[in-house]
Amino acid sequence: MRRAAAPAVLGLITTVVSGCGSIIADNNTDPITVQRSQYVLLMLQDSVANGPGGEDVATSVVEGYGGGYVTHTSLSGAPGPSQVLTLTVVLGGGSPQDHMQGETDMAPSGIACYTFTVGYYGYKDTKSHASCAASLTTDVAKATAARQLSEQEDAEHYGAGIALKAIPTTLSAAEKSIGLSGPTGASAFAGVTAADFAGGTDTLQHKPDAALALPQPGGGCIYVSYRWIQASWADHGSAGTSDSMMMRAWAAPTDDPCTGAAALSAGGFLTADTKAGG
Repeated sequence: MRRAAAPAVLGLITTVVSGCGSIIADNNTDPITVQRSQYVLLMLQDSVANGPGGEDVATSVVEGYGGGYVTHTSLSGAPGPSQVLTLTVVLGGGSPQDHMQGETDMAPSGIACYTFTVGYYGYKDTKSHASCAASLTTDVAKATAARQLSEQEDAEHYGAGIALKAIPTTLSAAEKSIGLSGPTGASAFAGVTAADFAGGTDTLQHKPDAALALPQPGGGCIYVSYRWIQASWADHGSAGTSDSMMMRAWAAPTDDPCTGAAALSAGGFLTADTKAGG
């Protein structure tokens, strides 16, 4: 943590964990952490103006601007104004990689947990303080933040410069699309099994989609999603649509399963009004 805080500070829960001396810390009064939570909200609001996105974009924002990690997400509601992406996150354990104007202190800060909601209209996005898990210690929060940030950096290399020619229908094809299979088709990623791949049909566009879950050596997971994405736009009297295959990869939420089925479910896009950002 940034500094030792007295047990009397409001909002700080301090408990000695038997045998290890770590403390459970929920310091939602740390001014730097509170400020970073506002930065995360602002960038989540702005993210809807950049085109289709979902758990992948939100995860990048939480890690980049909050120095934290995502524990769970859920996408609810029918596509349109009622749809909501909800994220539970832990902030403070890591160092932000992206800074806001005027921000100079990029060191870890107090640990605090938040819930963010992202919807069709970015300006209606919300944040609220949430209780951290009783088992969360400062050391665990710091280690998990560092691990998920490293996974996010690795994940973003998978889709860089790769033109997706088809939605993969097998584990081997999915791995090959991101350069993880050798000449014989054998997996280059230890621990990957058939359960780490899932394929289906998008219920909205009725086109094939697929996903891959990659267990990481450090205990985390990377999700890779393959989908057809249709987006519409209107600007200054002109309008149009795009319909193309997209591949995205990101660090999976820490509390979610590392399976193809979970990755497929997490790959849904949030419907948004790109003209209603922050």
